[in-house]
Amino acid sequence: MRELSCFRNDEFIGERKLIWCNRRIFLLLFLFLAFLKPESRGQSQDTIVFLSYNLLNYPSAGGSYAADTTARHPHYRTIMNAVNPDILVVQEMNSQTGMNKFLSDVLNSSGNTYSKGPFIDGYDTDNGIFYKTDKFHAVSNTAIATELRDINMFKLVHTLSGDTIRIFSLHLKASSGSSNEAQRGREVDSLRKVTNALAAGTNFIVCGDFNIYGSTETAYQKLLAVTGGNEGQLIDPISLTGNWNQFAYRAYHTQSPRVRAFGGGSTGGMDDRFDLILYSKAISLSGGMKYVSNSQIPYGNDGNLYNDSINKPSNSAVSPAIANALHYASDHIPVKAKFTMEYNTGSVPTDFGPTALLDPVSPMCANANQGMSLRIKNFGALPVDLSTNSLSVNLKVTTPSAGVQVFTETINSGTINAGAFLTVNFGSLIDMSLAGNYSFIGYTSQANDANHANDTLQAVTITVSSTATASISPAGPINMCVGDSAYLSSSSGISYLWSNGSTTQNIYVTDTGSYSVQVTIAGGCSSSSNSVHVGFTPAPLNGIVFYESLGTVGGTTSIASHETANGFDNDAYTMSGTADLRVTTPSGVYGGASGSTNAFFTTSGRIFRIDGINTSGYSNLSLSHGIHKSSTAADGTELLVEYSTNGVDFTALSASPLNTGSGTAVWQYRTMSGTIPSVPNLSIQFRHSSGSVQYRIDDITLSGTSGGAMISASGPTSFCLGDSVVLTANSGNSYYWNNGATTQSITASSSGSYFARVDCFNTDTVSVLVSNCQNVTLNLRAFIQGYYIGNQMMTAVVNPVLYPTLCDSITVELANENPPYNILYTVKSVLATDGTGNFSFPPSVLNQSFYIVAKHRNALETWSSVPVAFNSTSVLYDFSTTAGKAYGNNLANMDGEFCFYSGDVSDGITPGTQDGIINKDDNDSLENSLSLFTTGYSVYDLTGDGLVESADFSLIGTNINQGISVMRP
Repeated sequence: MRELSCFRNDEFIGERKLIWCNRRIFLLLFLFLAFLKPESRGQSQDTIVFLSYNLLNYPSAGGSYAADTTARHPHYRTIMNAVNPDILVVQEMNSQTGMNKFLSDVLNSSGNTYSKGPFIDGYDTDNGIFYKTDKFHAVSNTAIATELRDINMFKLVHTLSGDTIRIFSLHLKASSGSSNEAQRGREVDSLRKVTNALAAGTNFIVCGDFNIYGSTETAYQKLLAVTGGNEGQLIDPISLTGNWNQFAYRAYHTQSPRVRAFGGGSTGGMDDRFDLILYSKAISLSGGMKYVSNSQIPYGNDGNLYNDSINKPSNSAVSPAIANALHYASDHIPVKAKFTMEYNTGSVPTDFGPTALLDPVSPMCANANQGMSLRIKNFGALPVDLSTNSLSVNLKVTTPSAGVQVFTETINSGTINAGAFLTVNFGSLIDMSLAGNYSFIGYTSQANDANHANDTLQAVTITVSSTATASISPAGPINMCVGDSAYLSSSSGISYLWSNGSTTQNIYVTDTGSYSVQVTIAGGCSSSSNSVHVGFTPAPLNGIVFYESLGTVGGTTSIASHETANGFDNDAYTMSGTADLRVTTPSGVYGGASGSTNAFFTTSGRIFRIDGINTSGYSNLSLSHGIHKSSTAADGTELLVEYSTNGVDFTALSASPLNTGSGTAVWQYRTMSGTIPSVPNLSIQFRHSSGSVQYRIDDITLSGTSGGAMISASGPTSFCLGDSVVLTANSGNSYYWNNGATTQSITASSSGSYFARVDCFNTDTVSVLVSNCQNVTLNLRAFIQGYYIGNQMMTAVVNPVLYPTLCDSITVELANENPPYNILYTVKSVLATDGTGNFSFPPSVLNQSFYIVAKHRNALETWSSVPVAFNSTSVLYDFSTTAGKAYGNNLANMDGEFCFYSGDVSDGITPGTQDGIINKDDNDSLENSLSLFTTGYSVYDLTGDGLVESADFSLIGTNINQGISVMRP
């Protein structure tokens, strides 16, 4: 130990000895650290498999990948699965589509291992790069222009070390000869300008199809040349002197794996070393990135294939399947090399990012409490302990109303393995009850994340549909006649499930009960409707006004609760009373007894009452019912049957006494005597008047003779398409039309036969005929004096820019041909600049004659000279041909074309109001507008040029001098 000591205790040390001692300690420390293994210093290495491959004009067939899908993709997949590169650099890539398809159909055909770098589409074929996302992420792609094809510089970042690697991919000029060699040299000059400018110690690789034939070629010499002041030179780990196509170098040849011509590639067998992987000086030094000695090989070349194909039998380098794949995929074989990347294990960079939004999923139904989950991936090459390196997972949500919410979950426990996924469920819920599109952006953040390129998930749009609102039409309650069916229609959707099991939008039901429907709309949203109750109104086929069997009960039930539950047959009526309902025990029953439920009168004072019976239109009304007594001595006189027309005053009906004596305490049937009135609101009451005998009743039937039901129409039942007629049935308690309507009146707008049942009586049938009537078009031609510019044309007044072919609107009226010539029809339309206009009148004008009256906002009202016959659906009238086309020849002659006089703009009281004469009042109004410098669309602009100026003043003055006024028959 003393030998290692620099000084003794309390010993004075001179300056020289102290210096020597310090050097000794430093040397020992250096030697100790130098001989430590990298792992002992917290360092580790990541081995990188690097592959450079000329794909041969990919995609083929002019950039279409369709042919490659079956022809070459299987071979590419075989090669890539065998090599399993961490970085793949390709040449002769033709398009971004090619990059996408090679990634999806070859590299990621059975997983999601690789990503692609940025692609630049340059002249001729291009370069591309692919990499494993658990080891690298792409930064950039820079094109270096040459005389022929771009050289591309790709930047990748190694996730574990954080080091940046520059990879240059090139495809130099092909073919031998001095001019081609010289051009390759100049292309290398372009490359060296970039590599020479890189900082000393920069890691870079140059790979691709060099098309160099030997070590003496200028381009090769320039690649390896060491120049002062920079480290831009390249190192070839395989040093071959002279020409490279000689037999001695057969193990290093990369072209061609074929001896036959196909697919556009070169032939001739394996005899050229065109494909190389070169690297920078920094990679040859210790530490950081380093080339693995003797790792560069032409993949698949076993050295025994000189001038022969790669799939020559007994290839010892690869299997026959791989050899065949290399043969058919390209006219080059790939070059493979290995590199190591040193990284610090003490603080390993991570690489997390979101890969998918798992919940919600589009499309979806509105949900006020929607959960959210995001899938996260560890893209890195090592497991990550989240307890020491927490991960923040975020969701940014933009709602249809542009509101923004951010949700965050912090993951600070557990370990996620390399390449593993984690589902993150957010603890918060989001309100997505508003229909529309929601944007979800997921992103992660972590202190050591080395690759921010995959931290954010591209925005996911979730489309939310409004919650279905199911409904049934009619809303009910519905009372149908015995033997009929009720039509129920659901609100629209894509699927339906009714409470009775039906799955159509519309159903017919023949049984009483409550019906509901569940409607599903697009997007899978569903809703259930309210229930619609369907009950019976007795059918009139046998003269029955109504029939009531009292429904079904499971035990003693009050009348009120049974009524509330719509348990009676006749929901249209109101049932009440102090009796109760019980299950019938048949004994001595009569024919047709329902035998289910009875109204039970235990003691005196109990009643059962039915209100709201419409007996209007009936005669010979008769009431019958089943009756049961508890005593053989009772004759039924204690149970009174009464009716009322006002609900207050009741009149008793009479009946023959019931049988008495042994065996008569059973069910019997009786018919009441007495006159029951025909009224719209009859009440019937059963009342226990006295005594202790218990009575039961069932099967209440009111019958009578009907006077029939009618339908009245609000107008003609034959009309034109677009019109309608209201059909109204006579008064009743319930209505059921053959189109499903349940109102007293309906509107019919389509052809068909219409009838209804009113209180179960059929109405007469009304036939409605709707015709497709054609309007009558008046094809009019007319000119307005002030707008006329010659050659049978007028100026464009409304908007010369937007509507250069439109002049101005006019109103055309049709007047009765006979005194007092009333105006019968009025239509407004637009005259074109050539004077033509179309005016559509209803079909009712056919086969009649009318005076045509034309009116314009600043022109004189003008009538046709004679009534015009409208005998067809197209009528022509031209005011412009002669003055005689207007009544009283009241037209202005403008170079042989006849026009409406301009200038009627005032009645002397209200400017802009016409009075049928062009006089001083019009002149004064125009002069006032002139003084105000009026512009735009003005009634005073007689010439239509957008200005009220002297030309308008001159025109009105001329017409005033002629004493022009309207002329009518």
